[in-house]
Amino acid sequence: MWRSQLRGKHGAGTHATGRAPRQAQVGGRLPLLAALLLAVACGDATAPTSDAPDVALGEFRSPLAGDVPVSNVFDHDVPREFAAGNGYLVSFWGEHMGGIDGHNGYDFGVPVGTPVLAAAAGRIRAAGPEVPFTCPILGNATVSGLWVEIVHVLPSGERVVSQYGHFSRIDVAEGQRVTAGQQLGLSGSTGCSTGPHLHFSTYRTIGTDSTLHVVDPFGWTASGTDPWTLDPAGAPSPVLWTTQAPALYGGLTLASPFAQHPRAAITAFRFWGVDDAHHPNNEYIDIRADPATPTLDVSGWSVSTLGGARFDFPAGATLQSATSTRLYSGSGTGSATVLYWGQPSGVLGNTSDCVTLRDAAHAIVFQVSWRGAVCPAAASASVVHADVSPASDARAGPD
Repeated sequence: MWRSQLRGKHGAGTHATGRAPRQAQVGGRLPLLAALLLAVACGDATAPTSDAPDVALGEFRSPLAGDVPVSNVFDHDVPREFAAGNGYLVSFWGEHMGGIDGHNGYDFGVPVGTPVLAAAAGRIRAAGPEVPFTCPILGNATVSGLWVEIVHVLPSGERVVSQYGHFSRIDVAEGQRVTAGQQLGLSGSTGCSTGPHLHFSTYRTIGTDSTLHVVDPFGWTASGTDPWTLDPAGAPSPVLWTTQAPALYGGLTLASPFAQHPRAAITAFRFWGVDDAHHPNNEYIDIRADPATPTLDVSGWSVSTLGGARFDFPAGATLQSATSTRLYSGSGTGSATVLYWGQPSGVLGNTSDCVTLRDAAHAIVFQVSWRGAVCPAAASASVVHADVSPASDARAGPD
């Protein structure tokens, strides 16, 4: 039986030194969540190994309705936040990604008040505020977010724990049974968070050992050995999802791209998706003419990245004000509003980048960057430059 012993110490820039079940370290800061409102051990929220199964591997579903961009992936090298790291995350398909080094789950950028859903049937292991701790990304402020954990029994008798964070409101209670898709509460930005989003993590036991190990619900698909399995606290990541798995991609829609009335603007972009190296059309850039210009001739215009990739609009190409033209990174059959860069792999930076739109005279018309990338200097002060950084968070797992 597991006991919630979330009594860790939390210091700026360090992972917790608290005690997990059987003194096991689960990667990342150790337990924040016990001693919840109740100061009662939540061992009763987990059932003995003779319990009937709740769900099988491959039967979990997304904790959110609809497609939602992701700002962090699970770091297979390795999921320990605020510990010394290498400055990047390794995704399950092996790419280096941006975000908080050591992140142990997935951050879905949703507005406050978005329904959060149970990924599978199970029993609520914990629901309420975490133990207050120091949050480095918020200037070492002391914070306490609202979190929910569910224990799911597999047919093998092993357990999976799904964890959901930063609620604005919780609608379930410890010990309660829930069904797949049942509303757990509403998303928010409580705790160690820089913006509204849902943090989702998963943990597993192996065999009859009740130790919890943080794992990636998408498994490991890259060639070579998963780095996390080589760590003493690591474990293989099983694929949990059905076809209702969350769509993983990073991208944004700009709120007011024409505020300074550029001739044309980048209105939205997707800068990464799963395995861009083999699926470059995961990436795209949407470009539209100023609302005052129904049709804009962009013959000789170009789009470029900091890495030197450049797309030249063909002669006779136009942008519309009513409909965006979408430029995909890969290859395909184009149309008046769909263009293809023709690159064999993704060209937009996963960790950071700047995309610059230039006119036929090579003057900068519009720029957009993400995660603090430095764009080329523009000659005109009227050039629109937008730097966007998706919401992110820092969070450890259950004990």
